[in-house]
Amino acid sequence: GGVLRMHPQHCGGLFGKDGTSLKDVPLKEISVQAEVHNLVADVTCKLTYKNDSKDLVETQFVFPIDADAAVYHFEAEINKKRIVAKCRERLEAKETYQEAVDAGHTAFYMEEDELMGDTFTMKVGNIPPAEMAVIKLQYFCQLQVRNETKESGECAVAVFALPSVLNPRYTPSSSESNRQFGHPNAITFTTVTVPYKFSFSANLTAQCPIVSVRSAKDVFELNYQGENRKTAKLTLQSEFKFDHDLEMDIILADPTKLTITYEQCDSNEKGGILGFDCLTVNFLPVFKEDTDTRNEVIFLIDRSGSMSGKNIMQAKESLLLFLKSLPTDCRFQIVGFGTTFSALFNEPQDYTEESMKMALEYQKNMNADMGGTEVLGALESIYAKEITGAGWHRKIIFLTDGDITNQTQVISLVRRNAKTTRMFAIGLGDGASTSLVTGVARAGGGKSAFVRNDERLQPVVLHILQLALQP
Repeated sequence: GGVLRMHPQHCGGLFGKDGTSLKDVPLKEISVQAEVHNLVADVTCKLTYKNDSKDLVETQFVFPIDADAAVYHFEAEINKKRIVAKCRERLEAKETYQEAVDAGHTAFYMEEDELMGDTFTMKVGNIPPAEMAVIKLQYFCQLQVRNETKESGECAVAVFALPSVLNPRYTPSSSESNRQFGHPNAITFTTVTVPYKFSFSANLTAQCPIVSVRSAKDVFELNYQGENRKTAKLTLQSEFKFDHDLEMDIILADPTKLTITYEQCDSNEKGGILGFDCLTVNFLPVFKEDTDTRNEVIFLIDRSGSMSGKNIMQAKESLLLFLKSLPTDCRFQIVGFGTTFSALFNEPQDYTEESMKMALEYQKNMNADMGGTEVLGALESIYAKEITGAGWHRKIIFLTDGDITNQTQVISLVRRNAKTTRMFAIGLGDGASTSLVTGVARAGGGKSAFVRNDERLQPVVLHILQLALQP
């Protein structure tokens, strides 16, 4: 494997096969409508493309999606024909698609990437010359949430993100896969250069007052629909370009309020999850601090080539905040990795003036200069070390952009060691892999968060550290 170096502005797109190469099928319009109920979002994306060539083009579509999202509806309209997707076993679906395309029919084939759960690849089939292709995708996702202290008291911050950027993924040389959908490095990226229309709106409903909505890079207009401020209409006002993930913080008045979201089943669905009523319950308990807990904190820092630029600067700032916020009764270690890995100390050290001086010097000189993204070896070296002793708890705080393809192996390793070590992960930058970051945190019994802009860095870092220091 090697480090992929591509233009930083990569997004999904519709591509036509032309021999062994792919060419863009121009994007004309995107509209996104979200229904946000408490901490759950129902998102509808409508994308319009046009085949400007003179040939019948077999196409495929690559697009980013949150790793925890559940796609429940997909349809496409080409040449006045509307096709609605049905879920099938992978091999059966692939055979059916190929038979239809070989017969000259329009067919669609979509599957989640086995090694990158935050990327979907869809074979769209034949598009006639000068014809439009309208793709509609609907999915559910749960919003990440954290507590935040304001002058008026505690509030909850629910983060809605619409992934818009795809980063190239590094494939370690030792990676093995039974992939049925081509090599991971074959994933296609495009840079959007042709003007297109983009619109975004959302209806917000909560069981407590909606205080405000904020965004570091985009401008939204918020209109309340009632005096109690529990419902609101949100509209994107600024021009949006696919050089960052669309993200907003929804500030809710009561962080501990129990919220319940009910979804009635589709009476037309016979069998499958859509045929069942669903109930989601969310609550944010407040835990008392356990003063007897002793923690061994390992900072695992991605220093691979893909972290260069803004991402490594965010990693350095995050590490500085972590170090300055550590309790003095903990032990800590810093492990940087790329093609190889190296640890600051031979073993975790007590928090002392000398150890902190060495850590701050490491942080000051840290760069994205270690090559590829071989995180397995670094993790194995951490797990191989004995924990300090009885009563000590080991926590890993992982900082990365997640640009790797052997995610299954990494997540499996974390899960096997979850009984002795908890994992917390922060995804850095636009396009950070939600499947890796959320996957390792879930497997390691910890939490994950994302820093897509500098304004969110400090609250995210302090929130993750607070969680990591709990029993």
